[in-house]
Amino acid sequence: ASAVFVAALMLLVPLSQIDMSGGGGIGNSDSDSIVLSDGTTRTTVSDESALRSALNTANANIVLDSAIKSITIDDGTSVNIADGVTLDLNYKQIIINKIDKESNSNRLIVADGATVNIQNGTIVYNKTTGSADDKSPIRVGLVEGATSANNSTLTLNNVNITSADYGVAVFSKANLNVTNSNIISVNSAISTNGTIASKDGNSCGSNIVINGGQYTSTDTAAIYFPGGDKLNVTGGTFTGKTGFDIRSGTVIINNATINVFGSPNEVKSGDGPTNW
Repeated sequence: ASAVFVAALMLLVPLSQIDMSGGGGIGNSDSDSIVLSDGTTRTTVSDESALRSALNTANANIVLDSAIKSITIDDGTSVNIADGVTLDLNYKQIIINKIDKESNSNRLIVADGATVNIQNGTIVYNKTTGSADDKSPIRVGLVEGATSANNSTLTLNNVNITSADYGVAVFSKANLNVTNSNIISVNSAISTNGTIASKDGNSCGSNIVINGGQYTSTDTAAIYFPGGDKLNVTGGTFTGKTGFDIRSGTVIINNATINVFGSPNEVKSGDGPTNW
């Protein structure tokens, strides 16, 4: 009976489309991809090259291979995430060691006007020797020439971020939605930019929504909001030398726990969040 079934299947489906890897599905000719019941293609990635390529493909549904522990991004160029991408970290890690000041090397950047979802896993930024200061492993929103037509949106759900600098940076016309995530960083776990509206690098029109989770800075404010339109927080625990450093916009905080361990003697000079 098995032989008859296989023979019939081969008559209906080209041999190149039969998945012989043990996955039990019928996909396309790429052994790393499978067509889901809704017609979308889910791509399983296990190395940096495959991850970069998939993230730069519009509407890609990406999952990290269950057989690996992590993928290290070390190629040297920024990693642009296209519109419609969903990245399931599958409880694995993406590791970034170094980010350059000019090229934004290895940094995850949500593309102009893109809507992106990242879920279920860990992103680590180690800031090794030669890395620029004031960088985050994830950036969402335009740094230059932002217009209302270019809104970018990033949703993080059940994502852990450990960063030796900032956690997530939100620039102009960007929307960041974070749910049940855990961000631990040296500088602020989530931050906008305080540059004035007439100059590039501002965070005007940006919106941040936080639902639950834990957000910790070991050196300054847990959340830094010097520029932006709205910050809406429901639940969650925020720990730092100060909890929230708010300098603009409309801010609503409900049912949050704020743990502060800073001192008036530790006021930080120059740009950036105040320590207490």
